[in-house]
Amino acid sequence: MKMLTSEKYNRPHQRGFTLVELLFVLSIFSFATLIAASAINARSPRLIIDQTAEQLVTDLKRARLEAQQSGERVAVARSDAGYMISNLNLNRRFRGDLAIDWATNSVEGIVFADQFANPGGRIEITKNQRRAVILVHAITGKIERIE
Repeated sequence: MKMLTSEKYNRPHQRGFTLVELLFVLSIFSFATLIAASAINARSPRLIIDQTAEQLVTDLKRARLEAQQSGERVAVARSDAGYMISNLNLNRRFRGDLAIDWATNSVEGIVFADQFANPGGRIEITKNQRRAVILVHAITGKIERIE
């Protein structure tokens, strides 16, 4: 006696994937994901330095603008963990794994007094052989990232 079944289950040419084939595809996918994750981690220091440098440049430009508008001295005072701009009520902290080197011509840090009286300075941010260098020009007060 022959059992009645629907036609879709009686197709001999139709077949699924074996467990070995699925494991092979899964291992290729896992390997590709591992490579992508390591590439993202390798770029991570660059992203951290870029974000920190851009934030610092923005804050320095705000400090310079405040000095020009108010006519008062605005000091960007460095600390062990970051920097403060009291005129802007700003206190930023750097990530602990960044090395920051401040080279300024003023004991106070970088000071903006008016359009033509800026001591200037240089700030270098490094992590894992990556670095960003920010210059504050002494005469013009221009702030730029050079690296």
